[in-house]
Amino acid sequence: MQSRISLAGMALVLALCAGCATTGSSGDQVANSVYATHRIVKNLESDLGPRVTQLNETTAELTAKVEASENTTRQLQSLVEENQVQLKKMQETLDRLASVVYQDLGRSGASRPSAEFDMPTVEPPAGTAQGTLPPPGAAAPGSTVPGSPVPPTTADAGANALTEYNKAQQAFLNDDYQTALTLYDSYLQRYPNTEYAASAQFWKAESYRKLSKFEEAIGEFEKVRSGYPGPENTKAAVSMTRQADCHMALGQTQRAVDLWQQLIENYPLSEVTEQAQQRLREVKGN
Repeated sequence: MQSRISLAGMALVLALCAGCATTGSSGDQVANSVYATHRIVKNLESDLGPRVTQLNETTAELTAKVEASENTTRQLQSLVEENQVQLKKMQETLDRLASVVYQDLGRSGASRPSAEFDMPTVEPPAGTAQGTLPPPGAAAPGSTVPGSPVPPTTADAGANALTEYNKAQQAFLNDDYQTALTLYDSYLQRYPNTEYAASAQFWKAESYRKLSKFEEAIGEFEKVRSGYPGPENTKAAVSMTRQADCHMALGQTQRAVDLWQQLIENYPLSEVTEQAQQRLREVKGN
């Protein structure tokens, strides 16, 4: 009996020892798993940390670029709106200037003018500053002295030529014909081969006519016809009517009649032809 008790006690001790051994083995596995997980996390932090930092920096740069782009867009939009306002003002000025011509021709300025009388649509050359009309009363530059440097080419003229032309137009519109005359003359001496040279010559002659300097006006209107040949000269026929008006003012009726007849023959489709026919009937009394 005592021997059996001893054997049972030994079995119990062995079982307890076996249980402890099993528990100890499980604890080691958990510890190993925790350590391995910790090491993986550390590796991930070491590997992803710089990438996350770089991603944050890239995001910040992109955000700054987007903001800069938005600012640039707003600035461009502002410039577009300013240019639209300037172009609208310029067109209004040109329309008013054209109405002066219609009044002299006995035409209504309410309708849109045709190419025969319309002032050119002024636009600055690409890549140059916007050419705008100065406010009334702007100082007029003096005429170019003969013997001055060779006038610039069309490419060199650019916005400077456009600005000077617009100054002359504004002076004419303000009924300051003497200043307009000086400015047109300066323009023609400096920019004789530019896009608006023929128009400048016409309005120079018209300035003389407005100043009642009819002899000078006749000569200048003749330059519009002879100095700028070709179909692109839309003011040749109008110049003839102006010359005829000047001859009539000087009492030179026959010269006026000759010009009207020549106009009717050479420009049968011109809008001023009807006016020439009417003037002929008035002079001849039928």
